[in-house]
Amino acid sequence: MRLFKVIYFITILFIFSCSSGDKKQVNSDKPSDYPNEKIPVPRSLSMATYKPSSVCDCSKDGLKTLNDMLAIRQRFQNFKNYNSDYAAVEKIANLQDNWSVIRDVCLRTYASKLFNPSDCNRPDKIGYFKDKLNNLGITTN
Repeated sequence: MRLFKVIYFITILFIFSCSSGDKKQVNSDKPSDYPNEKIPVPRSLSMATYKPSSVCDCSKDGLKTLNDMLAIRQRFQNFKNYNSDYAAVEKIANLQDNWSVIRDVCLRTYASKLFNPSDCNRPDKIGYFKDKLNNLGITTN
């Protein structure tokens, strides 16, 4: 009977230790909310006009663009509903073009510095958003 109580106590302790651990929240996982379900019109970037002044600018602009794409796509329950909304498809296409410009200009300008994590440069977050978008049917390559 004593052995049963020890095993029971260890099992309860194990369950509580596994379930009460601190859960890390990624704040940027939640896309920004758009008031009144309106999708803001993204401004178009070009290779000639986009001039980031630092790796931090590249990361900030890239994360904002990917987050905006995710926010638009997550408004729809499935890809078919998303694909039937012409305005959303057009805005995502514009954001995809912007992402390509940001990625290309930043890679040409800062190269390997983009892959070094810092306070303002989080390549892991960029990878996280790209994976979420790809899982939702939005290509980012």
